[in-house]
Amino acid sequence: MDIIKMGAWTLMKKLLCGVLALMLLMLGTCTPALAEKLVDSGDVGTIHWELDSKGKLTVTGTGSIPEIPQMLYYSKKIKTIEIGDEITGIEYHAFYWLSKVTKVVIGEQVQHIDRCAFSTCQYVQTIIFKGAQVEDDFHFINEMNLHNLKEVSFPDTLPLKIEDNILMSKDGKTVYVPLGKTPTKLYIPDEVENIGKNAFAVKGIQELYIPASIKSLEQNSFSNCKQLSSVYFLDITSPVQIAPNLFDFCKFSSLTLPPCITPDYMAYFMGGCLKLKYLAWGEGTEEIPSYAVTYCPNLEKIYLPESVIKISDTAFEYSPKLTLMVREGSYAETFAKEQGFKYAYFTPVSGITLSEQAMTLKKGKSVALTAEIAPADATEQTLIWCSSDPKVATVTKGKVKAVGVGSCEIICYASDGSNARTVCSLTVEK
Repeated sequence: MDIIKMGAWTLMKKLLCGVLALMLLMLGTCTPALAEKLVDSGDVGTIHWELDSKGKLTVTGTGSIPEIPQMLYYSKKIKTIEIGDEITGIEYHAFYWLSKVTKVVIGEQVQHIDRCAFSTCQYVQTIIFKGAQVEDDFHFINEMNLHNLKEVSFPDTLPLKIEDNILMSKDGKTVYVPLGKTPTKLYIPDEVENIGKNAFAVKGIQELYIPASIKSLEQNSFSNCKQLSSVYFLDITSPVQIAPNLFDFCKFSSLTLPPCITPDYMAYFMGGCLKLKYLAWGEGTEEIPSYAVTYCPNLEKIYLPESVIKISDTAFEYSPKLTLMVREGSYAETFAKEQGFKYAYFTPVSGITLSEQAMTLKKGKSVALTAEIAPADATEQTLIWCSSDPKVATVTKGKVKAVGVGSCEIICYASDGSNARTVCSLTVEK
């Protein structure tokens, strides 16, 4: 009898274990469905949206996605945005202020994305383009303030490429945004003509090298680069169009600009640069607009070229230590007198002669170049030195160090905005 009871008990335990295992299996099967439970959904015109409990926002339908009021309510819950393949556009502020989004998937038929469609989505790490229909300039990416962008995936037919860890147009003429960590020394690739809005408004950049091919720098391109202490224009003879708030809150103490095309909208070109002491506008500049330089309390000198024919009454605001450096008889002198600015005359640099115009070095070797300024009594004797390719050679105050096999130019130019410059052609051998 006891043996029979024990057998029955053993059988019952096996049955119970089997039932329990089946229940666990069923529960495991149901878990994904429970994890992806629908949180909310809605319709805006021809657009339908759904948000699940994992934070995935799926937007389907036809036409363009407008601003969806409910998005602000769920701004801290949405982690992934997936745009359906029938959507053709994403409008202004459609996904405004979604501060937790890390991934955006853009559907196959999307053709147009407004600049502020993803404004202030600050933590996006991945953008995936499924199709090749987008016809825009991709500046919507800059509006995300992408400090954390690590990956952008796109088909070969989309007019994009990644070079030197920078997302840019396929023709190499427009820079959109860096991927991953920004280097401390940033060389904008040759052939780049336009740096997009907010493109490098990130921390980390200490030195910036801008090539001769540059034609325009858009709004906030380097704003809030609070470690940026040196800016070099590798060819300061070419006109560059500069937009507002370009270098706000940067760390440099001096800046020499190339000849600039200064449209009326270039107000607030530079503000809050607390360490700035010295600024030179390049010869060829004709206009200094409203609030071009403001809230720079330690600014001591601004060099203004003879080419300037118009200066706004509010061009230089809240810089109590400022002296305007002007040419005698120039419009800048008249402006300084009429506006009550302190001013002083200066003699510009007209030419620079280097001790060597061409040379060859072995990798690892160094040499010191010297420079002679003409005229000898030029007011500003400080020169700016830079290398056109830091992978070949570096230069500090004229001391050149060969670091890699190849060729480059050692560039030396005047810091007073006179556009006087010269180069030494360098070849580095093994």
